[in-house]
Parts: sequence; structure tokens; C-alpha cells
Amino acid sequence: MADYDALARFYDLDHFDYVEDLGVYYQFARATGGRVLDVGTGTGRVALYLAAKGVPVVGIDESSAMLATARKKLAVAGKLRGSAEFVEADVRRLDLAGPPFRLAIVALNTFAHLVTAADQFGALASIRRHLEPGAVIILDLFNPTASGAKESSGEVLHGYTRVEPGSNQTVTQLVATSADQARQLLRVTLWYDVTTPAGQVTRSTVSMTTRYCYRYELEWMLLHAGFETDEVYGDYDLSAYVGTSPRLLVTACAAS
Repeated sequence: MADYDALARFYDLDHFDYVEDLGVYYQFARATGGRVLDVGTGTGRVALYLAAKGVPVVGIDESSAMLATARKKLAVAGKLRGSAEFVEADVRRLDLAGPPFRLAIVALNTFAHLVTAADQFGALASIRRHLEPGAVIILDLFNPTASGAKESSGEVLHGYTRVEPGSNQTVTQLVATSADQARQLLRVTLWYDVTTPAGQVTRSTVSMTTRYCYRYELEWMLLHAGFETDEVYGDYDLSAYVGTSPRLLVTACAAS
């Protein structure tokens, strides 16, 4: 998990303005009631939003550095209407105490960080064991049929240049992604150039591999892991999925 630990410093800077999905998760949390499992919680982006809205959430992640940031943010947030707990755990071998969950959220390409079909299926089966019958799982994935060639050509692209909160340092993110279409893998390299006010630059490099899924492949895995697919959406406005949709957003119910 070294690369994900290295990413922890920059994760909130990467996603501070990514809020389009949060309302959808709250809508489902209200509808399902009960505890929510946030899989791949990272620094708590989704979990802390829901907890502030009155939802009890357990966030799991394998990265201790990500979870340390999440716990710091929880401490700063003070008393919340709901609750948030952060647990270091491998979703493929999940063994959480407490009552079963009513909703599981696998947000923002988290599922793609399981890089074999066996790992992805194992994760779904493990999540299913922690859900009540009739509970809901939401998976938000990159839609591979809508990607452009430039996005996976290996070309180095400028992600952003932003001021790091809490410091006067400027962070520039560069990214290069190469596709292995035969194995449905994306190999991603991220460079973070941190510039001090005096002009000194240090670079951090993070490499990762992700595995993308197609719609019916995912539905097959859900079926055999004990779920019944409910809806397939193409974006956070819950519009119908089509081949050019920006997202592959699937909801399924835990079978009895």
C-alpha cells in the first residue's frame, strides 16, 4: 500500500471540489436507513459528508495514512449529527463487528483498484456478507466505452496547479495513463511537484494500476456474489446509462 500512503497527502487536494456524487449517496442513505459501509473511504470524503448529515457510517480502507487523515478530519469536525468510524481493513477479507449494513458505497472508481476479476468478485462477496437482505450496494465506476484515446495514450497531461491548504506551497499535478486493453488495465503515474515560496521544487511520484469493468461483466459478478442489479445509471443525475455516459453507476440489492 506504499503508493496509496504516499497519495494521502495529495488526495484531498485532488478531490476537494468533487462533490457531484455526494447528494446521490445521501439520497440512498436516507431511503435505506441504518448503517452505511463506505468501501475505500480514503480520507473520509464521503463518510464525513454523510455523518454530518446524520448518517452512521463505517469507512474502511487499506491505507493507514489515508485513515490517519480521515481521523484527523473527524476530530476537527467535532460533534456530528451522525457518526463516523474508520477501520483499516481489506475489503476482500472483511470481518466487521456489529449489525449488518443497509447500504454499501463503493465510490469514485474505488472498485477499479482491485486489479483482478477474482479480487473484484471476492470484494463483492465479502460486502454481501455484511449486508442485510434487501440492502443496497452502489458502485461508481469509470465508463470505459466513453473514454478518449488521449486519456490512455501515455501522454503526460497537466492535472492542476493549486495551493496546498495549510501552507504557502503550490502543488502541480501531472498524470500519464497507459491502457492494457487485453487485460482491462490502466497503468497510471502521477507526479506532484511541490514548490515552496522560495522556489524550491520537490517531486513525489505515485504509480498505480486499476482495472476497468464493462456493464454486463459487472452485473454478472454482482449476480453470482448474491446481488440483484436494480438500476444502471450514466451519471450522478441518475440519467439512464448509454455507451457515451460519463459514469457507470450501478445499484443492486442484496438477495434474500
